Amino acid sequence: MEINKRHFIYKNITQIDSHNKIIDFLKDTNTKYTENKNGIFLNLNTIEDNKIDHIYLIVNEIMLNIYEGGDLDPKDECEYEMNEIVLQKEEKKDDLINHNDIFLSSFSKKDQEIIQYSKLYL
Repeated sequence: MEINKRHFIYKNITQIDSHNKIIDFLKDTNTKYTENKNGIFLNLNTIEDNKIDHIYLIVNEIMLNIYEGGDLDPKDECEYEMNEIVLQKEEKKDDLINHNDIFLSSFSKKDQEIIQYSKLYL
């Protein structure tokens, strides 16, 4: 689920005009980021999940305000809605997967053939 939030942040961060709330959060929590004349770089893959959750909430809140205020370009509006739908579907899909299942793809080719052959006699 955290990967989906990271992806949501990555996809929607460019649509936000002011990143002050996010930068303030990063400074308050002593989160490491790189700053240069072009802006800041934040590696979303290395940040703890609880911080990703908070950044996700900030970005989502700002995007909702933009969306409800009519400041979002229709193309971006559609992309935002699609990102939300994909995020919801992936969360549901993640809930449905039993993480204790063993998939055939996790076996070697030879073992897969043996398993497939053994299924013929069930």
